[in-house]
Amino acid sequence: MRNLDVKPDVMGKEHHFHFEKCAISIKIPSIDQVNKEKRNDGVASVEARRVEDDKPLYFHLNSLDVEVLSRITVSLPAEILNRHPNAIDLLSEAEQRHLNNIADDLQLVAEKAFEYWIRITRWVCDDSSIGRNQVGSFHSGWSTHLQDAESKTNFWIQRQMFIVPGYKALSVDEWLEIEKKLLICSHVPIYIEFMHDAEDQISIGNYRRSLMDMAIACEAFLRLAVLDQLPDDLNSSLAKYLERAPINQYVNKFFLEVIDKETGRKFKKLKSALSNLFKKRNKLFHMGEDNGIDEELCLRFLKVTQELLSMSNKSAKKTNHS
Repeated sequence: MRNLDVKPDVMGKEHHFHFEKCAISIKIPSIDQVNKEKRNDGVASVEARRVEDDKPLYFHLNSLDVEVLSRITVSLPAEILNRHPNAIDLLSEAEQRHLNNIADDLQLVAEKAFEYWIRITRWVCDDSSIGRNQVGSFHSGWSTHLQDAESKTNFWIQRQMFIVPGYKALSVDEWLEIEKKLLICSHVPIYIEFMHDAEDQISIGNYRRSLMDMAIACEAFLRLAVLDQLPDDLNSSLAKYLERAPINQYVNKFFLEVIDKETGRKFKKLKSALSNLFKKRNKLFHMGEDNGIDEELCLRFLKVTQELLSMSNKSAKKTNHS
């Protein structure tokens, strides 16, 4: 488990939901299972403590349990339940292959269910780092020395600044919100997925990919916000026209028609930056032009993307399709 910290009252909790015709349980380790010292070889460790009483502020999870309850039935010798796992002397080779195939299938379900749970958790916590790999950079950690070419004397040592990443600890309220979404089989909006991908790409210095992901996130959000407001009986030709309209039409006209005035005022402040984002995306995609696409620019565009996507479900006008 990567980059997931939880508050003490989340420890020991479980999520139960259905996935691909199986009952899934995601189980957080209990406090009793936590290492007494800060180590990475156990299921969890104390990440920070309160100064006044030394009680844990939050825990870092190294692993959690995923259980899959399947309706598959198999006929096996009763004695196998009294033996250590893999009592191959009690089973034929065909039975062993059958059990291995079942285990392989259920492992795949468990992996896909866990991935779904992680995506829902990122969405609710608004934290793109949860469950993602940490990719190292080319930085060695050593300062650069300036040296006189003749005497080989170091006369200047570069100053070093280390950025320590911090992770927001998952709260009980967030845990309950995740549970609600799991129980109704919610799907993470595609624009949220692309925004999280963009954040991840910024963190590893892949700025071109990040810009593409942010542009896709913003465009998908704008189009879906408009198209979701169309009446079901709209003329098909008109619907296709709207679907195929250039994104600048959505920025300058269509989106403003489906949001309230207060949200409209906020959106107008983003229009220039959004147009710039789409122009940069088009030049990169169609011409391979990446001039000026750096961390500073991507962080500015990320803020715009976050502000735009925060308008989700808060801005749609009430429409009467009757």
